Amino acid sequence: MRRVLLHSPLDMHLHVREGAMLHTVTPLSAQAFAGAVIMPNLVPPVDNRERLERYRASIRTASDGALFEPYMTLFFKAYDEPTLRSLKTHIIGIKLYPAGVTTHSEAGVQTIDDAIPTLTLMQELAIPLLVHGETHGFVLDREREFLAMYDRLATAFLDSPSLWNISPPERQWPFWTGMPISTPP
Repeated sequence: MRRVLLHSPLDMHLHVREGAMLHTVTPLSAQAFAGAVIMPNLVPPVDNRERLERYRASIRTASDGALFEPYMTLFFKAYDEPTLRSLKTHIIGIKLYPAGVTTHSEAGVQTIDDAIPTLTLMQELAIPLLVHGETHGFVLDREREFLAMYDRLATAFLDSPSLWNISPPERQWPFWTGMPISTPP
């Protein structure tokens, strides 16, 4: 049997939350990982420079000196170009949550049409998009139902390698093809 040894693994999706949870989760994560992509769905969400810097500082403090890098994300909202330009070097991407589909996502995107101006700016500035891909449907269907939204976004932003990393058709799920493009409720 072959063995794989990861010297500096990265957690690509970590919720450390705040308060006692942050002080419990961060040191445990820092023991096993060199860093993590930190999710921004807090109350209030991480959606501005001050909140981002405070949250990063709290995570670094809670890591108790471990070599642990918090790769920060912003909560998706309508951003203007100067704000995104000023934040670009402090984040690895912006996380889009459909409103109300998961914990602390009430301030998320109501309709995808509302998100287009910010997505366009993100494309121009080469800021990656991270997506919580669920609808409000039946719990076992939510991710499948969201595939149509991925299709709509990928089609609209086809020329944006920074925004998307779409698999070639031969590697896509069989039910991807032919799904209607619709906006989750």
